[in-house]
Amino acid sequence: MMRLHREGLGLATLGAAALAAACSVEDEDKTALEPPAVTDADEGQADLVSLLTDVIGEFRYYGETVEGEFLRRGFVGFTFQAKAGETVTLEVEALTDRRDTVIWLYPPLDPTDPAGEIWREPIAGNDDIDWPENTNSAIVDFPLTRDGRYLLVVAEYRGRTGRFRATLRCTAGGCADTPRFCGGIAAFPCPDGQWCRLDGDYPDAGGRCHDVWSCNSAADCAAQQGMGLLPTDLPCPGGSWAHYGCLANRCSPQCEPLEPETRCGRLGGYCTMFLTECESGFVGANEPGQLLGCEGGRSAKCCVPADPNPYACGTSADCVRVNADCCGCSMGGSSVAVNRAFAATATPDPATCEGTACAAVYRCTGAPACVDGLCGLVDADSPAASCAAAGGTVRTGACCLSAGDFPNTCRIGPCGCSPANSHDIQVCDCGEGRCFDGTTCVAG
Repeated sequence: MMRLHREGLGLATLGAAALAAACSVEDEDKTALEPPAVTDADEGQADLVSLLTDVIGEFRYYGETVEGEFLRRGFVGFTFQAKAGETVTLEVEALTDRRDTVIWLYPPLDPTDPAGEIWREPIAGNDDIDWPENTNSAIVDFPLTRDGRYLLVVAEYRGRTGRFRATLRCTAGGCADTPRFCGGIAAFPCPDGQWCRLDGDYPDAGGRCHDVWSCNSAADCAAQQGMGLLPTDLPCPGGSWAHYGCLANRCSPQCEPLEPETRCGRLGGYCTMFLTECESGFVGANEPGQLLGCEGGRSAKCCVPADPNPYACGTSADCVRVNADCCGCSMGGSSVAVNRAFAATATPDPATCEGTACAAVYRCTGAPACVDGLCGLVDADSPAASCAAAGGTVRTGACCLSAGDFPNTCRIGPCGCSPANSHDIQVCDCGEGRCFDGTTCVAG
């Protein structure tokens, strides 16, 4: 009686085995038999795939899983498009108990073959992953050498009916790095854990699949949030998530601070009492809460984020401008100011920006400055920019009611009034031994 070869299997061999299935013994050992080649001269067998294989579907993208039913007399086929240099893994699992899968992989058809739609000799095959413990089938890390449409053929070893699941994966080559196509007229979906970044907003627009939380701009985060892929109502100390920003190509929740008009709030923190423990992820600030704008006198405390804040700064020299998206402000995009220690990680990864269309529009109009302990962009023609350029730091201070923002601190008196006769304004702190003369920092 003819048996199946467990590694390289030919369809002619499978046809004989399937037709003789009733004579098989469930626990009989499988002996290896090299399958005969299917050649042009052997036309009766050359037609075997066309006559006995029912091609019922295709793999639309790497990572897709499809299901089908075994045929009692014949084989089930799935096609997929691939390119030379790609390495694939094909796995077939029986969903019906006590079923034994067998698979073959056939190369693209030869356009010069006069026989037409006839697949010839298989290039790979597998009966059992680990017989008799595991009778599912897998072709693992198989390198492809031609562009075109490949064919996966699936059968049950003894010709029994039942259901199976097949998966196609790319394990090396360009396909492992190329995002999968999605959308389009057929509305191709993305696998779980990914979202479709469309190339336009027109009907039937197509795009590529990317991991959830990945982004090139805040608009990508807003799109994912609109799809229900990102949380929309997460707790924040004293508030809720207001929006998502894109930092280092990852959507980052931005918390609406409880005290937006205090230095504590602008540092991303919240006010509480001295003896109250800060919530998880926050620590007590080094400065007394009273000096950071928290009410409660000497018992006030400000809780600030425990993780390093990429926007935190001590002086304006700590701040540097970086691209906030793939285009940046020099090519129609936008920019932000961050602590220079985070400059390398705060910019988008160039690999994720490939194919992004940018406009030749220059929008770099702000200057990086340290304002109340946070890096930000200020008007390039403003006193704040002059302060930063001179090595000063912009901070909020209590000055006389008669003084406006950025007073001349080289003079006596602009910030020396009593609390009842003072208000908060922006001042330029030039550091010890220096003062701001209204234009720049000079020796005091």
